[in-house]
This record gives sequence, structure tokens and C-alpha cells, in this order.
Amino acid sequence: MNSYLSILRPANGVMSIIAVLIGSFLIIKTANINTLLALISAFVIAGAGNVINDYIDIDADKINRPKRPIPAGKIKPKTALVYSIILFLSGIAISYFINWLALVIASFSTFLLVIYSTHLKRKLF
Repeated sequence: MNSYLSILRPANGVMSIIAVLIGSFLIIKTANINTLLALISAFVIAGAGNVINDYIDIDADKINRPKRPIPAGKIKPKTALVYSIILFLSGIAISYFINWLALVIASFSTFLLVIYSTHLKRKLF
């Protein structure tokens, strides 16, 4: 699998997609273009969260998960950081085309993922 796809952890992204689908069917009882945009946004933001997590955890991953793309040398750390930023911004941008609430949720989710990876992960929470 391509390193830029594997670092997203697609199985986690699929779980995000399933959550959006369940929410969509519970609320609007169907799927529409906004559902598709929400699926894409959720997948991209979840993937960005995994990339930033791998960027932050590079030293631990060198020991515990050496085959992941960054410690294996398949993706440079700085490239991973830029990749995660592009993914986060893309996911937020996609949510803009749904409605203001989706934009707020995507932005807040991004904020939480970054704060978790950079600060909260290492604390008892």
C-alpha cells in the first residue's frame, strides 16, 4: 500500500465514514450530496489526525512501530507534518460546502485532534 495512504490508517477512516452514515440515516433518513461531502471530510480529518499523531510519536514509533511510514523512512517527518496540515485544511474546506454547523464540527474536531496529539495524550485524562 502507498505510504501516504497507509499513514492515514484507512480502517479508522472507514469507521468515521460508518459513523457519518449512521448519523445521516438517523437524522435525514437518506443520503445526499451533503452526506457524501461529510463522509469525505470525516475520512480526511480522521486521517490527518493519524498523520499528526505519527509525526508527534516518531521517537516511540521507532521502537514500537518501526514499520510505520515515518520511522521506516518512507515519509520524512516534515513532509508528514505538511501532509497533515493539508489534510486538516482540506477536510475543513469540504465541510464548508455542507453548512455552517458542519464547518464548526470539522474545525472543532481538528482542534481536538491536534491538542490531543500534542498535549493530552501523555497526560492522565
